[in-house]
Amino acid sequence: DKFIGCVKATLGIKKLAEKNDIDCYVYNDIDQATFRIAGCRAGFYPQWFNEHLSVLVPEADIAAGLITYIMKLISGKNVNFIEPFHIEDDFGTFAGGHAGPNDHNDPKWQDNVIIARDVRFAKTSWKYAGAPFAWNRFSPGMKTVAGLYEEDGKYKLITFQAESLPGEHLLATYSHSIFRPVVPVKELFERILRIGATQHYAIVDGDIREELEDFAEIMGFEFYNIK
Repeated sequence: DKFIGCVKATLGIKKLAEKNDIDCYVYNDIDQATFRIAGCRAGFYPQWFNEHLSVLVPEADIAAGLITYIMKLISGKNVNFIEPFHIEDDFGTFAGGHAGPNDHNDPKWQDNVIIARDVRFAKTSWKYAGAPFAWNRFSPGMKTVAGLYEEDGKYKLITFQAESLPGEHLLATYSHSIFRPVVPVKELFERILRIGATQHYAIVDGDIREELEDFAEIMGFEFYNIK
């Protein structure tokens, strides 16, 4: 029943996006109304979004949805949504990922996807508490990481490169990976903090920083390539 409930919630998102021809679906996956109506949050990422060069992002972050959409248009690839969890300075890495639907549809990396319980909500009273979701260890390889932020009416686009490392699933409830940035990890986040940013980023395979710089110039955004 819980699996079917989660699938229904996911199909509801897909049908709403399809009906309204949505380019960027910013989903408030922790809204109480979601749980009252659907019984759980959607735990899967409909392939419809990839087929229509659209994106689905969690946690009601419009700016993060916009950078995810921009990176989708530029790259045409599967784009994922993360926030840094903790720094492991001894290893030069940080853990990053996010709960909620996250694109798990890359056909080359289906072995990285496990159907698992959403343990964050397993002990709640919602109808489908603990419903399964697509638990994704992001694909290994070098990624472009980017975030878009507003401050006092000005927009800042911050980007850097980080390698997603191969490994087992580690962080329950969160699609995730361990990342090794090109810039030393403490220096990286110190520089980001000085610029000013929130916690959300999009990631995509390869290096699209030049394209992001061109986009920022066209839009009149401040651009920060941390390298």
